[in-house]
Amino acid sequence: MTRYMTPAKAAEAMNLPVWMLRSMIKEGKCPGFFRGNRFYVNTLLLAEKLESESKANMKQ
Repeated sequence: MTRYMTPAKAAEAMNLPVWMLRSMIKEGKCPGFFRGNRFYVNTLLLAEKLESESKANMKQ
């Protein structure tokens, strides 16, 4: 998988809804960076973040 993708491509590649990634970007919770007015998602860090959040939810 490509490391940096636009939110739409990242959502498609990771089988996630685009609105979820866009919400995370607005809240500052999505790993990535802006280049001009375009945001690029760091897919490796996002996968790690989602994995750790899902493990934390299992413990509750």
